[in-house]
Amino acid sequence: MLNVLGIATGKMAGTMSRMMGKNGENIPGHVATRFDKDTLKKLAGQVDKIILITGTNGKTTVSNLVGSVMKDVEPFYVNNLDGSNMMSGVLSAFIKRSNAFGQVRATHAILEVDEASLIHVLKHLTPDLICITNFFRDQLDRYAEIDALIQKLVEAIDPVQTQLLINGDDPFSYRFSQLDKEIHFFGCHEGAYEFEQSTMHDSKFCTCQREFSYDFIHYGQLGAYSCECGVKRPEPDFAVRKVTTDTGFSIFTNDGNYHTSLKGAYNAYNVIAAVAICKLMGIDEGLIQKGISSFHVNNGRMQTMLVGNVPFVINLVKNPQGLNSTLSTVVSEEAEKQVVLFLNDGFADGQDVSWIWDVDFEKLADANIQKFIVSGRRAYDLAIRLTHAGIAAGVIEVEQDISAAVLKSSLADIPTFLIPNYTCLAPVLKVVSENSEVFKTPFGNDAQPAGKMRRIMKWIKN
Repeated sequence: MLNVLGIATGKMAGTMSRMMGKNGENIPGHVATRFDKDTLKKLAGQVDKIILITGTNGKTTVSNLVGSVMKDVEPFYVNNLDGSNMMSGVLSAFIKRSNAFGQVRATHAILEVDEASLIHVLKHLTPDLICITNFFRDQLDRYAEIDALIQKLVEAIDPVQTQLLINGDDPFSYRFSQLDKEIHFFGCHEGAYEFEQSTMHDSKFCTCQREFSYDFIHYGQLGAYSCECGVKRPEPDFAVRKVTTDTGFSIFTNDGNYHTSLKGAYNAYNVIAAVAICKLMGIDEGLIQKGISSFHVNNGRMQTMLVGNVPFVINLVKNPQGLNSTLSTVVSEEAEKQVVLFLNDGFADGQDVSWIWDVDFEKLADANIQKFIVSGRRAYDLAIRLTHAGIAAGVIEVEQDISAAVLKSSLADIPTFLIPNYTCLAPVLKVVSENSEVFKTPFGNDAQPAGKMRRIMKWIKN
């Protein structure tokens, strides 16, 4: 029997947390579990179709893209589009969509799930589809080594009756094709886009210990791989033929064209994954195109805003490949610009920050960047890394206070990239939301000149 008191108390605790200025998205799940450890199983059992999205990079973007389509299909669906993707966040999403009696008012659930948390989530619900985006080295103190994590996930998914949607260009993700499931692959064709290469990449060795041969590489280990043992990149069921970034961001497939407000060519994988999920759900092509094109980023994933008439781009990064992909976008901006890097070392961030030495910061030395601001608890680590990358110390400013760093960056009249890791993102977005006169999304005609924050900061400067 469902513990209604636990759900009600969880809802109340979440509301109180938000009233106190906290995020509050995970609180309902934490509280409800104290009353009944099977709350997730009981709530999830009321939903007809459950889609889970997991992997190292792209989970939130794929989930939000599908959500943008769903608003015209089934507007009341369970989701954690804010990115709360651990066990408590998944449960909180169901609680948010349930009434006071624990009745879930939705027929679908679209949920991103942290890779390590997926093992536990699958003990409480049975998804109709699991989408696997990719696997890159990420927070070794939390996830451990990639091979070990994948093996644990294979063992967790094996007994579950579900379909799999796999990034076939990623040899790590391809390992899930060994499972006896209905499997679909997505990927990008050769020449779809000239992705910028980096010196960092994860293992390009097969499980048989032989090194993969590649016909082409998009970035990292993603591409057309093959091994003497017979393992090779599968032909994708959902494939990107071409990517264009000249006037907005678009991908072209054999079935249709999809246009979005996203930035960064690596998002081609996120868009095709979202399209594939929608198609497997049986959603009409017209609704898919409409939902993808109307998607606006508002969660710190390549989110563009205006300070006055100057673009500010916020993008969350958590690992070397994610930051390298972001830096590729920075480098592609030819105009003068500034970069603000934020680095914390909390549990959710990964307390080992040595991964910053695997990032190609060297490419920024000649990228027309006028100023760097480094912030967060490990700001000095970033400063040292940048100087080792050949960046002059005179253009690097250390400001450990995250809010102050954002405020200082607003003084510049040049394009600015704000690049936080996980626990830095919320305070960065908080400063943005509290100064809505300054930070306006550039969609439509609502962008306004800089407001009181810029005037105050200029007064302080003078």
